Amino acid sequence: MGLYYRYRPMSELSIKELMYDEMFFASTEESNDPYEGKVFFKFEKSQEKWNRLLDVAWKNIEIPNKDKYIEAFSKYLTDKSPLTFDEFQTLDFKEIKFSTTGELSIFNTVLHLIPMLKSFVELYKPDKRYFVSFSKTPDNYLMWSHYANKHNGYCLIFRSIDGGIYQSHNRYRKGISRNTPNSFSPHMSYAIPQKFVMTDVIYNDDETNVNAFLCFPEYVGGHKFENEDERIAHCIQLQKPFLEKNSCWSYEQETRLLLNCPHAWLFGENIEYTKNERLLHYDSSQLVGIVLGHKMSNEDKSRIKEIIYEKMENRHKNNSGKDIRRLFDFVLFEAELSPQKRCVEIVPKEIYGGIKVLTPKDEAFKKKYEEWEQGYCIEIKGTSGSKVKID
Repeated sequence: MGLYYRYRPMSELSIKELMYDEMFFASTEESNDPYEGKVFFKFEKSQEKWNRLLDVAWKNIEIPNKDKYIEAFSKYLTDKSPLTFDEFQTLDFKEIKFSTTGELSIFNTVLHLIPMLKSFVELYKPDKRYFVSFSKTPDNYLMWSHYANKHNGYCLIFRSIDGGIYQSHNRYRKGISRNTPNSFSPHMSYAIPQKFVMTDVIYNDDETNVNAFLCFPEYVGGHKFENEDERIAHCIQLQKPFLEKNSCWSYEQETRLLLNCPHAWLFGENIEYTKNERLLHYDSSQLVGIVLGHKMSNEDKSRIKEIIYEKMENRHKNNSGKDIRRLFDFVLFEAELSPQKRCVEIVPKEIYGGIKVLTPKDEAFKKKYEEWEQGYCIEIKGTSGSKVKID
């Protein structure tokens, strides 16, 4: 049905998010999974590819016997492979020996080559990603306990459009900019998409080890794209480790919106977003419901309802500035404990459609709710509107 659920505690921060249509993209360090963002990319045992990587890393360096250094380094790295990016950075290369006028330590001749190599490899390490988490289910008992303040919080319901969540048209962050003295331009910008695609998390006890050489230019990895489909498949492969979690987390049924950082090799340095840059605003029309926790106090319920009613009134009054506006009904649910088994039941209590609030006692309630489930909305183009179904 294209519905996604975001569990929230009852706190002033989450209330602020609700009032102002905010979505905060968390960093891996802010996650509750210690393996979040762990990059399981490995350099395979290939002296040919190590040779090409060193050739690119030191292409602007002119030193005597450069080929001998490349050969010595590539042999050493091949012997140490397979290596992760992190393991590569821990190498000190003291074991490398080669012969020019005798047996010399690499440290006594080209000490500056080592940090240059490590900096080059770090620039091609998979880009940092931030994320917003959703679930595919609104009735998971553990999710209510872990993420909704022990059933005292609530669960927001979003409807995807074209497979994702759009930024607010009126508060659209188009990109970020940085001074980039180490790049080919002193100042560069990186675009942030208007739509973020919902991407499912994969639960797997065996880590996916992607070939690290694929993160580098085609010359290094030896891979060539015959068409656009192959390039897209390559990008998906590089993204896959960021969407894998241990199967112990599978109860979350998680799907994510991802916010990518700019390529470090393009900007000349690793870029991180500030917390303010990671705070975006979603298209409010895609928030189509809310579930109130079964332990939520009457005072908190009244506060949430007041916010929702005000948001819905503004949604129908205000022109968003878009050529096309889609107005979904908004359904308020309450989570109730089943009297027959240990589970949460999600019960619709109110439907807000712009003119009046319907309750189960109203004759039109059942039909309205069925249409909401199926994804119907009023699509407004200019001054005219019609009922359409959003898949």
